[in-house]
Amino acid sequence: MRCFLLLCLGMSLLNLNVAKAQVSRAVLPGLKIPEEISPVRTAEISVDAQHSVDIVMRTPPGDGSFPAIVVIHGGVAYRPLKIRITQALEGAMCTRLLAAGFSVVVASYRTYEPHDTENRGPIDDLTAILEHVRSLPQIDPGSVVVLGHSGGGRLVIELAGLPGNKAPTAVIASEPATTLIADLYPVGPTKPDIDVSINYEKYHREKNQKILEERVQRISRPVLHSHSEHHPINRVTRELLIPAMKKYNKLTDEKYYPGYYHGYIWGKQGIPEDLFGRVVSDIVAFSSRYIAVRPNAFSY
Repeated sequence: MRCFLLLCLGMSLLNLNVAKAQVSRAVLPGLKIPEEISPVRTAEISVDAQHSVDIVMRTPPGDGSFPAIVVIHGGVAYRPLKIRITQALEGAMCTRLLAAGFSVVVASYRTYEPHDTENRGPIDDLTAILEHVRSLPQIDPGSVVVLGHSGGGRLVIELAGLPGNKAPTAVIASEPATTLIADLYPVGPTKPDIDVSINYEKYHREKNQKILEERVQRISRPVLHSHSEHHPINRVTRELLIPAMKKYNKLTDEKYYPGYYHGYIWGKQGIPEDLFGRVVSDIVAFSSRYIAVRPNAFSY
């Protein structure tokens, strides 16, 4: 009898794992916007004497001026140009933002270690990208928003604290990596260790709270926090970042989409079309409150 129960339990766990794998593979398709009306363009941008960074960009048809959304991936490593070209052409979020009337810039940044969050290299890369995008004749310089997820969400929080006109017009932080904002990673790991999110209390000290609050206090732009709940980083954000943002009156808006896993912002993890449409609409509506030039959706 015991063996039978163990067998049933094993089969249940196997079925659960299969179901999770099936969910993780479910990805919404991008909109098929012809390159003839919105070509893919790339550019290499000089950051300083030793560094440069590249971008992928698509713009609505016409001469502009257009608002722009700079899209920033997660993690702590540079994402190759080829992958970002595919994202611009086929990505569920990028193509829908483009169709809504935004120029879409798919950005990346230099690789850094998760325990090296004082390294300003990624911020310097993204600051140079923002400056370049604002200088383009078809882009309205007062209408440049940034959208970042996970590790990219950490970076947009810091971009919102850049001085003067270096900061973007507004930011959307999707499930931001609060573990990175608070510099929780001990020296040693060469990639994000999930234990730092699951058991953040082991790593969180008074100095980490001070780092987090200093970064939050610098924020000078509207911030939308977009999230679900399953990934453990959301607990860290809920218990550390959000209280600090509310303490200093830095949280402008928050959108909660229950039931989905990390990556839903890109149309992954089985998020249905209707809910994903709401996610995109919420981003467009939030951005439109602060940009100088409103987006105009186009047919294709």
